[in-house]
Amino acid sequence: MLNDFRYRLRALFRRGTMETELDEELRAHVEHQADKYVRSGLSREEALRRARLELGGLDQVKEECRDARGVTLIENTIKDLRYGLRMLGKNPVFAAVAVLTLALGIGANTAIFSLLDAVMLRFLPVEKPEELVQIMRHSPRRGGKGTWSFTNPIWEQIRDQQDLFSGMMAWGNARFDLARDGEAHYVKGLFVSGDFFRTLGVRPAIGRLIDRSDDRRGGSGVAVLSYSFWQDHYGGSESVVRSTIWLGNNSYPIIGVAAPGFNGLEVGSKFDVALPLSATEIVDGNADRLEQRSYWWLRIMARLKPGITPENPKARLELLSPRIFSATIPGNWDPEGQKDYLKTTLSTTPASTGTSGLKQLMEEPLQILMAVVGLVLLVACANLAGLMLARSAARNQELALRRALGAGRGRLIRQLLTECLMLSMAGALVGIVFARWGAMLLVRFVSTAGNQVFLDLSYNWRTLAFT
Repeated sequence: MLNDFRYRLRALFRRGTMETELDEELRAHVEHQADKYVRSGLSREEALRRARLELGGLDQVKEECRDARGVTLIENTIKDLRYGLRMLGKNPVFAAVAVLTLALGIGANTAIFSLLDAVMLRFLPVEKPEELVQIMRHSPRRGGKGTWSFTNPIWEQIRDQQDLFSGMMAWGNARFDLARDGEAHYVKGLFVSGDFFRTLGVRPAIGRLIDRSDDRRGGSGVAVLSYSFWQDHYGGSESVVRSTIWLGNNSYPIIGVAAPGFNGLEVGSKFDVALPLSATEIVDGNADRLEQRSYWWLRIMARLKPGITPENPKARLELLSPRIFSATIPGNWDPEGQKDYLKTTLSTTPASTGTSGLKQLMEEPLQILMAVVGLVLLVACANLAGLMLARSAARNQELALRRALGAGRGRLIRQLLTECLMLSMAGALVGIVFARWGAMLLVRFVSTAGNQVFLDLSYNWRTLAFT
């Protein structure tokens, strides 16, 4: 089998050498047969004629030998590609118009799909994202509609009473000022619980990450940098773990850098610096944020235990809800509000693709845009079909000549399909470039000066398959 494979490769890539060897072998065979006839009394000329007749025609034998190599289809395809390139090169205006028409249609579709993929479909770059669920709160005041905001007292109650999950975490958004003096320079931050990185399975690029020992009341506070922030502001220097970072009027020792690719859990946003939840005491100058029962600033996620589906925790959370909310009643609410508060229940929702208000904001517009650009692609294909029909009418004489020379209908159809495939591939390649530019422009369009949208627009197998 290995020798056969080598032979086929040689036939494919050293065709000229094998053709020369084939000519020499056939000539030697004819000469050998002719010598036999000469010895039997025939003239040299008659002996050669009989030897060729006995062989059955040199050209026919050559074709049979080529077919026996098993690479005829590949060779014919290469011929079709070369011929197609020559024909397209003879009409560059048609080729350019066809490629640009396809590129615009494909580019628009791929641009919108890449946004849809980044916002709605792409898994979080963490360990086993399919096991992640987000904890939701359902209040009568909201008509039972779920929301994901929690107070720290509720988080601590859920964390201490749950037995459904292999890990839980909470986080809240923040904005820190890097500039101690002069013009403010704000960066995006996170306050995270001690099990945040462990539950997600995120590893450090250098140093270590925040753990339970860092998230304790009265702690001095530590900082973890995102990989991109480390590269942009510290040049990737590993000595950063022995330094401190000033955020506002407080400094924090940098203990590590998160792994590359992890930018947080909120789609459309990325963090620069993470501090433990307990560090709010340092930032605020008091523990009010941790104690307040009506300050809704945290989000909660959990990792399911193996074999448990997102629907399994529902009954258990409903059973725990009265106990949790009776222990965290906001004292400054009116009696009616407190009564509704006690009716609040908890549930879970899958969170493998992250969480963000950007999903709800962009889901419907993206679906509408997908339908619109789909129509654009159909129009582009219709225009290209018209161009191809007009071009085929102009090539009738060429195709008739090839039929007269022995080309079959199947071979002509394959040639035309090869040319169409070449145009499609060229259009797709140019369309990918257009899609990249288009997606970046759309992200800039939805971004504002105070809220820069960050989306991972790198291509993956879904995007390439869609293209």
